[in-house]
Amino acid sequence: MGEATLVTPIQSDSVVKVQNFHKRYRKQTAVEGVSFAIQKGEIYGLIGPDGAGKSSLMKAISGILTYDSGSIEVFGTMISSEASAESIKGRIGFMPQGLGQNLYGELSVEENINFFAQLREVSREQLMSRKRKLLAMTRLDKFTDRPMKLLSGGMKQKLGLVCTLIHEPELIILDEPTTGVDPVSRRDFWAILTALLREQNISALVSTAYMDEATRFQQLSLMYDGKVIAEGEPDQIIAKVSGTLIELVARPQAAALSQLKSTFQQVEAVGVLLRVFVEGQEEGTAIKQVVFIIRTRD
Repeated sequence: MGEATLVTPIQSDSVVKVQNFHKRYRKQTAVEGVSFAIQKGEIYGLIGPDGAGKSSLMKAISGILTYDSGSIEVFGTMISSEASAESIKGRIGFMPQGLGQNLYGELSVEENINFFAQLREVSREQLMSRKRKLLAMTRLDKFTDRPMKLLSGGMKQKLGLVCTLIHEPELIILDEPTTGVDPVSRRDFWAILTALLREQNISALVSTAYMDEATRFQQLSLMYDGKVIAEGEPDQIIAKVSGTLIELVARPQAAALSQLKSTFQQVEAVGVLLRVFVEGQEEGTAIKQVVFIIRTRD
């Protein structure tokens, strides 16, 4: 992105419009030729395995990462310089990948919220009402004095969401917010997010590595190796990429996880469970494949 001092909004019906986006890291291409648009009030999903380019794309839309070619338009402003990114940052909330990565471990739940509110110049009156509401919705109101580092993974993600929403952004960008979170907390997180988006008519860009979350989105792009290989409504994408999600317990877990990752692209440990997405297979066949890999590991 080059230098510029003049920011000129342009007319657009989309909250976000990405066209022919390219991003490279030295000689490695991270994202190649990606295009999509997000409409107001829409939950748009980016689905793909690690290394698909999701994080690079989301950081560029947030205005915190430069890119090589193509264009990104947010709220009618072309994001082509630090000045243009700065002009719309107050209207965006960004939550990076990783449990509690945007939070401070030594600060309490309430101190984290207050810090982000101050950073975003939220007035005292606004902070009081918003904090009360968000803490109640996330059921963190009983844990306001607890240090962030002592929260469970699901609670860290809820607190991260509260801190992302405290200044009432018009667009939130959440990078794999449910990765590493237990299934109950995942459902809880989605219920809270959906309710907030519906109530405030916020637009959202959310990434995930799991096809079982596809139905959470209104529109989505399926990414692989830096490219969008399918785009559209969830039912259309699921029909193109069929498969089964298997949950199991295997010990020693670390060895089983490593072995499964050598065969399947989408594998994670969630507590004592291992979650494996087996593409293109019905449940019976998928279970047999996973069990076979576990039993034949060294």
